Parts: sequence; structure tokens; C-alpha cells
Amino acid sequence: VLQEERSWIFLPKAVEFEFYLKDKKVESKVIPLERLKAEAIVVEVQAQCKKKFDSFKVILRYPGTIPAPHPGAGHKSIQFIDEIGIK
Repeated sequence: VLQEERSWIFLPKAVEFEFYLKDKKVESKVIPLERLKAEAIVVEVQAQCKKKFDSFKVILRYPGTIPAPHPGAGHKSIQFIDEIGIK
């Protein structure tokens, strides 16, 4: 996930991974994130599923509106995933 506050891109509060086998959820993981002071940063988030799965969802938990003293304070923030990899 990315953080680039000048472009209104903020880290989500958490990244949730849901793993499914034949449309039935077999496991989920929630990775909480904290807002970082750095202006632009890439945060790699990983989750491991020990059960067999055939599909998954990645859910970004909305961090809320842009905080003060940002010029966009009070407006909706943006969340962004750059890449998803599977091993």
C-alpha cells in the first residue's frame, strides 16, 4: 500500500485478507497500520494462509477524512494498492 499525502493518498487503518475455498471463507487476517510521518512511502503488507484456498480478497479499512493541517483537511482520503503478489 502507498502513502503520498501530497496526492491525498493515506495508509488504510488496516489491511484485511480473506481466503476462500469454493466460495467459503476458510481464514482471515487483519494487519493494522499506523499513519507514518514520512511524506511518501510504500508499505509491504503480507499475510500467510496455512489452509488450502482458491481465491482471496484484500480489503483496505478506510482511515477517515484527511486530517488537519493538510490542505485537503475534511475531504475524503484515497487508498492505493500498487501490486499484489502470491507465492
